[in-house]
Amino acid sequence: MKTMVTVLLLGVCPTAGAASKSAGHTVDGRPLVLVGQGARVKDGEKLYDMQIWIDEEDGRRAFPALAMRAGGRDKARLTRGDHAPGFLVWGRFTKQAIFKFARAVPAATMRDDIKSALAEIKGADEVVAMFAEDADAGDEWVLTTRDNGEIELRTGDDKDDRKQAPQSPKLERALWDVWLGAKPLSLELRQQLIGKIDLLGR
Repeated sequence: MKTMVTVLLLGVCPTAGAASKSAGHTVDGRPLVLVGQGARVKDGEKLYDMQIWIDEEDGRRAFPALAMRAGGRDKARLTRGDHAPGFLVWGRFTKQAIFKFARAVPAATMRDDIKSALAEIKGADEVVAMFAEDADAGDEWVLTTRDNGEIELRTGDDKDDRKQAPQSPKLERALWDVWLGAKPLSLELRQQLIGKIDLLGR
């Protein structure tokens, strides 16, 4: 019997100028830390602002290995190359992406953005199908994953409006590859999403 996991999109988004931590910003009662934020721009138009938060305790615990691979703890070394993006994709900790839409974005546009990274991975069709809802300007979505492969996604404020996808660490990593992988949607956005990674070492 296939294991299924609820996909949630939460309707809470810290402001773009938020500090590295936000009081009460938690998953499963554990505080998260902001590691980067940027904007998804396509054909010259901003689609959404995006933040990435990770479990603070687990992120700090894993940070020394990142610093060793990067050759130092300063921001310049940490954000150079693929070390920090790989740290986020492969890190065994809770991760959360918060999207705030700057304009109306059709569901087809969101699905097109994630399709290539998920190609030929078992369960990919079900993840793509989660993005069946158009976003309006001002909408806020939250994507949460855990290190056991759980993927949670919810759009809007209706907590009962939930979708499902297979539980799979491989699928979870592939989903983060959309924004952080070797061939991300935007290299500029990828760099922005690791812009505060040095805070883990403070």
